[in-house]
Amino acid sequence: MAIWLSNKVHPMLTRVASVFLFHLAIAGTLAAAGCTEESGNIRTPEKRPAELHMPPCAETGPRSELRCGRLPVPEDYSRPDGRQIELNIVMVPAKKSGVKPAALFVLEGGPGVPATGSEDFFLNEGAAYAERHDVVMVDLRGTGGSNPLHCGFLEGRGVPLQRQLGEMYPPDEVIKCRESLESRADLRQYATSNAVDDLEMVRKALGYAKIDLQAISYGTRLATEYIRRYPEHVRTLTAIGSLPSTHRMPLHHAAGFQRAFDLLLSDCEAQAACRQAYPDLRVRWTTLLDSLTEPFVYHYENADLGGGVYMTIRKDVFVEALRSAMYSAYRARSLPLIVDAASQGDFDPFLELALPADANPPPFFAEGAYLSFTCTDDVSRIDPTETESFTSDTYLGDYRVVQQIRACQLWPTGTYPIALDHSVEATVPALLITGEQDPITPPSDAEQLAQGFSNSRVVIVPHAGHLPFDVSDPECIDRIMLAFLETATVDNLDLRCIDELEPLPFAL
Repeated sequence: MAIWLSNKVHPMLTRVASVFLFHLAIAGTLAAAGCTEESGNIRTPEKRPAELHMPPCAETGPRSELRCGRLPVPEDYSRPDGRQIELNIVMVPAKKSGVKPAALFVLEGGPGVPATGSEDFFLNEGAAYAERHDVVMVDLRGTGGSNPLHCGFLEGRGVPLQRQLGEMYPPDEVIKCRESLESRADLRQYATSNAVDDLEMVRKALGYAKIDLQAISYGTRLATEYIRRYPEHVRTLTAIGSLPSTHRMPLHHAAGFQRAFDLLLSDCEAQAACRQAYPDLRVRWTTLLDSLTEPFVYHYENADLGGGVYMTIRKDVFVEALRSAMYSAYRARSLPLIVDAASQGDFDPFLELALPADANPPPFFAEGAYLSFTCTDDVSRIDPTETESFTSDTYLGDYRVVQQIRACQLWPTGTYPIALDHSVEATVPALLITGEQDPITPPSDAEQLAQGFSNSRVVIVPHAGHLPFDVSDPECIDRIMLAFLETATVDNLDLRCIDELEPLPFAL
């Protein structure tokens, strides 16, 4: 289910390359955490981090340039002497020596994507970020090397081919996942509130007075909640695909996809080659959806499968797969071809998109962490009776919301901090970059988040998706982010390259 297929994909995209952002969530309880509430925020007791050693990650080779460390922290901060988990940390040291460098903390998406998956990028194409900054990657609790909460079946590893086209959260698999993890994790503690304290423990242990935050998708929520609680320790925020704290995922998925897909269809109609290749595409799309009322069996011929196989295709799973594809503009540009073919009874292009190239990939996205974070931080705030008002008359309907509410009824859930119900307000300089056709965190989300930051700027990347680097000049985005990191101000940023970006071609 990897979402990058282009042979010219910005290397930063490999940082979040999987099923990840198709979801979001969990938390630590307010009362059980022994915290007091002040102005909607959570105040946590002062904690002293353990001593942190960061030796080279390897004796020779590229990883010898990296520094690796593990920091024990309480799984439950209200019980500091209880079970400890180790946070996995990788750092690219700043190239400039002689003075104490600044630190850039990288916060990944999902929640479920390990931050340390970015190390190759910052060693190579993204080396400029480490000129004057130590680049610090901390795997979110429950991901990567930080007590990862993996569930093979839910993550699509080693499952029958038809399972790849099944519903997202079958109850028996959710229960199996939970039971496999509960012996080594209190799943209620894998939540944004505790992850904020984890970051603070790492900052203290490494001795940085202030840090810069670079966050993607869910990472923007973690970053803004850290800023809400520890604004004095943050120099800048760069947010890519902003997730406001007040949003409750996946309540907004259906409307987000509707908007992004309609813009994509308009793009196709505006390009002569796409318009000629796929005439009447909107009519074909509507007719296709009407024809998918009931699941049907399709014979898929593929040499890699040893001939042919019969696959059952459901409308809700079909539309969700298209929604997921729109995270990447490159994959999104194949959707007119897929819709046109499917409208004529050919679902081969769809299955090539939806089925994984590797039936048993190594663990990457941690589905248990995703359920933990989203069940507490998001789903617990959803009143099921409001689902219809958010999803009616949309292509996707209530599929994602119903799937996650049902899964969370089977999953341990903490009490979310009430601060999530309120927008973050801060003076930290904030650069908010968003893709015009982002199906999950559209530009309106960045604009909403920016309202709480008195020193902020929203940059909309035309034609781009959730990760706005698959454009004609992806380094344009890097240049803007590096300039902001250097100056710590949104004033006088050179954004001319944004206006010169061209959309990727459609698959014809």
